[in-house]
Amino acid sequence: MMLEVGKLYSCSKYFLLLYPDTDIASLAFESGKISEPFYAASYWSKQSGKSASYCNPETPFLVLTVEEKYIDVLAGDRKGWIIYQDWLNIQEIVDEAA
Repeated sequence: MMLEVGKLYSCSKYFLLLYPDTDIASLAFESGKISEPFYAASYWSKQSGKSASYCNPETPFLVLTVEEKYIDVLAGDRKGWIIYQDWLNIQEIVDEAA
């Protein structure tokens, strides 16, 4: 399942790292240093000189842009790029009242 621009999603099982851009996300993916969100966000912030962060499980996020496996999202007051992986089990938030 690929994520769609303009839709809301959540990842109920994992913290999601929010990278400042696709270049840093790509470096993280290729290096394998994409786990432990608390430390990884600090590590990639120091490496890139740009702010990396994370969002908590269950935090709804809005998809802004999709570039292959790199997804630009707005999660609460944080914006960044996530790396889409099937095992994350990201689910669309559906308005049941509609």
